[in-house]
Amino acid sequence: VLFFMAQLNKDKWKELSKEHISETWSFDSLTPECMMARARKLIDSTAHNLDKLLSRRYGSLDFCTFLKAFMNIENNFITKRAYLEFAQYVAEEEDLRAISRVVSNMLREFWHTVDSNTKLFDYLIYYKKRVDMECLTGEMKLYLDNLLQIGYRQGLHLPKDKYERVKELDKEIEELRRKIQLCATVNEVGVEFTRKQLVGVDQAYLLGLQENDDGNYLLSTNRTHYDQVATFSDDPESRRKMEEAYLMRCLTQTGPLMLDVMRLRHSKVNTLGYETSAHYESEQRVLGNLKDVNGFIKTTLETLRVIWDKEKLRLVALKEDESTKLEVDPLDPQLRYWDLKYVLRLRYNRMVKMKKDSFSQYFPISVTSNILNLLQEVLCLKFKSIDGDKWSDSVTVYEVRDENTNKLFGIFYLDLDIRTGKALGTKMHALQPSWTNCVGQRRYPIAAVVANHAIEYPNTPALLTHEEVVDFFRETSLALYWICLRCSYPRLALSDVQKEIRMATARLFEAFAWDDEVLSQISQHHETGMPLPVNLLEELRRMRIVNCGYYMTLRTLHALFDQEFHAIPQDTIDVTLDEYYEEYMGIPLNEDDLTIFGDTDEVFLKGGGQAYVSLWCDVVADDMMFSQFKRISVINPDTGSRFRKYVWCQDLTFGVEERVAKFLGRDPLIDAFVLAINLNEETVLREDEIGSRNKRTSSRGSSGNRLYSEPDSTGPSDQRVPSVNRASDLPQFNDRKISNPHGSSERRASRTPDLSDHNTADQRVSNSKQPFNLPEITHTKASDSVNRDSDLPQFNDRKISDPQGSRERRASREKQASREKRDSRERRGSNQSEFSDQKTSSQRVSRSKRASNTPDLSDARTSNHHGSTSKRAL
Repeated sequence: VLFFMAQLNKDKWKELSKEHISETWSFDSLTPECMMARARKLIDSTAHNLDKLLSRRYGSLDFCTFLKAFMNIENNFITKRAYLEFAQYVAEEEDLRAISRVVSNMLREFWHTVDSNTKLFDYLIYYKKRVDMECLTGEMKLYLDNLLQIGYRQGLHLPKDKYERVKELDKEIEELRRKIQLCATVNEVGVEFTRKQLVGVDQAYLLGLQENDDGNYLLSTNRTHYDQVATFSDDPESRRKMEEAYLMRCLTQTGPLMLDVMRLRHSKVNTLGYETSAHYESEQRVLGNLKDVNGFIKTTLETLRVIWDKEKLRLVALKEDESTKLEVDPLDPQLRYWDLKYVLRLRYNRMVKMKKDSFSQYFPISVTSNILNLLQEVLCLKFKSIDGDKWSDSVTVYEVRDENTNKLFGIFYLDLDIRTGKALGTKMHALQPSWTNCVGQRRYPIAAVVANHAIEYPNTPALLTHEEVVDFFRETSLALYWICLRCSYPRLALSDVQKEIRMATARLFEAFAWDDEVLSQISQHHETGMPLPVNLLEELRRMRIVNCGYYMTLRTLHALFDQEFHAIPQDTIDVTLDEYYEEYMGIPLNEDDLTIFGDTDEVFLKGGGQAYVSLWCDVVADDMMFSQFKRISVINPDTGSRFRKYVWCQDLTFGVEERVAKFLGRDPLIDAFVLAINLNEETVLREDEIGSRNKRTSSRGSSGNRLYSEPDSTGPSDQRVPSVNRASDLPQFNDRKISNPHGSSERRASRTPDLSDHNTADQRVSNSKQPFNLPEITHTKASDSVNRDSDLPQFNDRKISDPQGSRERRASREKQASREKRDSRERRGSNQSEFSDQKTSSQRVSRSKRASNTPDLSDARTSNHHGSTSKRAL
């Protein structure tokens, strides 16, 4: 029977693959020569089909003969290209991985020529002018506009001489960027230090350094040497010396190059019809126009400055204490730029007492199964393991279906075991988009999550770090988003709008990995099976938020500098990052007016006027987490299904802002993002800094629940209560029951947000004008903040013992209600028949006797109403 079932499963996979999957996703029979031949064949066939399409007359263009035909050509190329490029990440043969990288570059360059095809652009212009746009769906119009926008941004609408000028400028800019990157990595300056100047640096690290004839150490300005001295050296002069050498390592070479790049960029965007580079970049990004972008960044920065000013006072006091302890002379009362890494490390070590290895004991390799169970419960999905073609025996394949309708959404692969040649880290790969081919066959989306988790041996458990748990949450959620995305055109699925949705999704589910309720459900000690105790949960909260004010303010500062740096209409650079540090961070620089070039290089090359997008996604993710998911319980299928409906499965004609607004019931607010940092800084870190570690108050923050306060756990740290398994009929990935040390699900569900303890901290937050369509920060009562929109599900005041519910319980309630209705109908019929019998018999007796029988009739009715089930049936 088992053999028959296995064979049936394989036959089902073959049938599914034949109809809905374009590739086998197995590289066993693929050689480097075969891969190169397939790539060339793909390029030749795509070019041939495109030439055939563009040979048609203008008058014969319609939807089927042009737009749909080009869509099929593009979809086929994207799917086959993903198969050839994916081999470089997972293939076991080194030759196959090397040729895959070559093929990837070759296919990318070819498709760039397709996007810049002037004849194709002319056909698109003609088609949009002549076709009746009313007959096209919203997604078709969006697809056509996306094709045209790419052409306009490349200058295909310009005269030939201007278009050629734009192409030359692109080549010059790319060449200068490579030179800047090369200067920043190759031009390393040698710095000499004595042994006394490197006090505090790890002695084991000093043994590997080069020494000169005088016994001094010779360090370079590469990132490794720089981090060691700037972070661990107790001598402030050594830190200053290394900081200046690192930041000025190649300023004389790169300064003129940066000016040249700015001039070329400005010339390019002016030729295309844009005012500045920032206008050019913000056109396709969230918020849309430059005014809203600047308003969002500046308001966020002004609000974060309040938090940073309080945190800076703590850092200054910590620097004074450490300098007095080390007898540093002269004593500098100010916080310098070269002191930041050193003082931030001291504060982190003071706040966080546990080592990171302490958390790994509670994250065995089986925690990935617990995460999958949790995700399918929250998002109302159902995962089923199936047999299929795969590139390694350790890979598992799952099909994703809707929990309620059993509708197939797609397939995803899990390749988690470490293997020679695999790419490092954890990453999601989109293998096949969702689309319908030219013969009407539906192609289901396919995704893969590739990681390098440890392998478990008989005497050695496979343990994960908390960072790996966060990465797995993020990448698995991205894979599920790709599968749940409803899209007929892969180009739209890969557009910038979808990138912003993916980024916000990643930040949202990263917050799941820091939430107490989630961690208590997925964690289990590899020996005892116990979940994370309360003290380790507190340490995780501290790890996440320590020095958060500095890092968030610095990040927002970089976004502002990136925006204004690329919004300069002139051909010269008149702003430097050191001016922003002095104005917004309050950190003075030295007398030589040091230009912080290291950070300028990073922002200049990677931002390009779009660094604010990441910040906006953080704000939106915090708002969705605290105002929706944490309103009752993070593990809430009702909220998860609404998130999947409005954010993931929404029509692509809706932008990212509209999707988020539909889910929230309003426009995004900055309250959760700002207050989370402020309240945690006030309530969690303050206690250790004044030395009262054992004095816990009810207002301490929660790692994921940073906006709302939680009551302290009254039971011991190892107390466990079985967690509620709402989806008991879903396939479980292991047989171990997950326990919760924080009490029953009834107590967790009955928690209501209470902001009364934080009014004092909230008053210190700046009340400056909010960014685009973000109202000012307001603090409402908990009862008012629960339901902000009438369309959202309303909840009564009773305590919810099981917020998720269970399928069996709902069925039992429905069955009981049906039985009560049936009994009521039978009771009414029985009463009427009794009443008629009583009336017939009463006609044969006297009036006085009938009157005496009336109370008996009433008693009979009463007893019949309250009697047993058998009596009512009788």
